[in-house]
Amino acid sequence: MTFNHPLITPLPLPTNYIRIQARRSAIVESFRAADPRSALAGGSAIDQLIQTNTPTATSSPTVTASATGTSTATATFTPTASWTPLPPFSCDLITANGFTVNGGQIMADLHNGNADSTFLMRVVVKWPTILDYPQMSLFEMSLNGVAHWRGRALSDINSATNTTDTSAGLSTPMNFFIGTSESDRTVASQETALWASTFSSGPAQIQEYTSINDYGGTTFYFYNPLQPSTPCQVTLYLPTPTPRPTVNARTPSPTPTATPSCASNQISIRFAGYQSFGIARFEITSTRQAVAPITNFTINWSQLAAGVLTLDRVSAVAPFGQPNSVTIWQASSLTQDATPSTIGRSEGTWVQNYTIDPARPGNPTVVSIYVDFGGVGGYLTDIGYAAGGANFNGTIFRISCGTQTTGGTGGGTWYGGEGDITMANNPTPAPTATRGPTNTPAPTLTPSKTNTPSPPTKTPTIGPSNTPKPATNTPTATKPPTPIPPPTLPGGGCIDNCG
Repeated sequence: MTFNHPLITPLPLPTNYIRIQARRSAIVESFRAADPRSALAGGSAIDQLIQTNTPTATSSPTVTASATGTSTATATFTPTASWTPLPPFSCDLITANGFTVNGGQIMADLHNGNADSTFLMRVVVKWPTILDYPQMSLFEMSLNGVAHWRGRALSDINSATNTTDTSAGLSTPMNFFIGTSESDRTVASQETALWASTFSSGPAQIQEYTSINDYGGTTFYFYNPLQPSTPCQVTLYLPTPTPRPTVNARTPSPTPTATPSCASNQISIRFAGYQSFGIARFEITSTRQAVAPITNFTINWSQLAAGVLTLDRVSAVAPFGQPNSVTIWQASSLTQDATPSTIGRSEGTWVQNYTIDPARPGNPTVVSIYVDFGGVGGYLTDIGYAAGGANFNGTIFRISCGTQTTGGTGGGTWYGGEGDITMANNPTPAPTATRGPTNTPAPTLTPSKTNTPSPPTKTPTIGPSNTPKPATNTPTATKPPTPIPPPTLPGGGCIDNCG
């Protein structure tokens, strides 16, 4: 057996290993037959001796022994394998293939066909920009599940391709790659290691937006023991893309089957209600099985408190200042936007697009949009806004659709691959009927009270007319009548003792 033993202690030898061989030989012992005539001195007759030696057939086991000995020749199979010479270290024996795009990762098989192990000295990843996900970034590289680089390499929306280099100092913390143990970056001799790169803030299924050919140019640098200053440069192997058929502009194109889903009823917007601190909430519902980035809006609103009411901010998911809130637009100053309507890209500051995640069959995506007004501490209804949201009728959100196609059934307007979705109109409430109080001229009929003097005229006639009656009856009360003096007798005296 032959073994190429790598040198551990540096020796002034022309090679980096010593060949060690182990051999084994087997000797089958042979037996020489004795002459029976000279084997015995004296004793019985030779004929008798020969007869007693008939068990010479017992020597046949020696034949079986020789047969077992020949079986040792099977050991010669091991030297045949060990005699295969191992080639010296070569960069050509390192490959990067088996590339796949799955979920939020890209992966490749790194194979080392050399007799010596090697390790990664540098990685340069080329990856595409996905406009629907402007915040997408590459944040980790790993080998067999062990991270050797971490950071936040943001995509450049002004470029179709991004480059993340482990030697560019973008890792967190600094020098993460260099500080990683070589054993975590090593691909052993005759072994295959799984390399992976993971993205964040991107689509859940990157393969729906990119192909493996979008990562062409990704390169791995391995340690070369023959020339340590010149690492092996291994480019990611990618199959030749299938050429697309040439389209003849004069030939009528087939009827398209795709529908421009973003400018159709697959996305709708409605008014959802008011909240304190002057917030109006909208809901966007999407059944589109693709992302739908919000790229602009026109918000119609009513100025019912001039000099006080301003539109300050538009956010998604949650109101400004709360967890998970994503600011889409904000005013340039506290008093900047006091005049309706508000167009996100034309006034104030457009902070970022908000991307609505794709829906799953039977499970639509619903996102809340918060329109935040300043100058109101309570509800907008406190200053006269309609409870049903009619003050926002005509509000439009623009959704990115990608490349414009034909044959759709949507009701939106196309603007360079974008579709405008109009908010469902809310019926204007009937507060106009409240003008009834202004028609209450009933107070003007109160002059009827001027006829009330009639009671006073009656009171004097009743009182005085009744008062004279007791006055006329007063003579009857003068009782008794004046007494008549008794008759007197002649000569003086009274009759019946009148005195």
